[in-house]
Amino acid sequence: MMEVVDFGDVQRQRKEAAERTMRAVEAADASTTLDKIFLNNSSHPWAQRTADFVEQHKAETILSAEMPDGYRVLFYPKAFKGLWYKFSTSLEGVGMLQTPALEKLCAIAREKGLA
Repeated sequence: MMEVVDFGDVQRQRKEAAERTMRAVEAADASTTLDKIFLNNSSHPWAQRTADFVEQHKAETILSAEMPDGYRVLFYPKAFKGLWYKFSTSLEGVGMLQTPALEKLCAIAREKGLA
């Protein structure tokens, strides 16, 4: 039997986790995270583009947050760009944050005085 997922509950848990764990990170920390994400896949189509973005926006505030299901986000409120990733012993997934998620994260950042 398939597990029934309450997506409203998942969203609530993620929002609460973002509120608890959101913090500013240094550009060097963002680069280290990206190196870890793309370590074994430098040919990933986002690897160089993402590294270039971090370099071009190193003076901007970079925020990070952890979700209860193992996902993490790294985003730039001013540039309104970011990515999500899940990494345990290896990369399990990575993707670009879409507008609705960025809007919610930026709202939390403003509430916390981070953006």
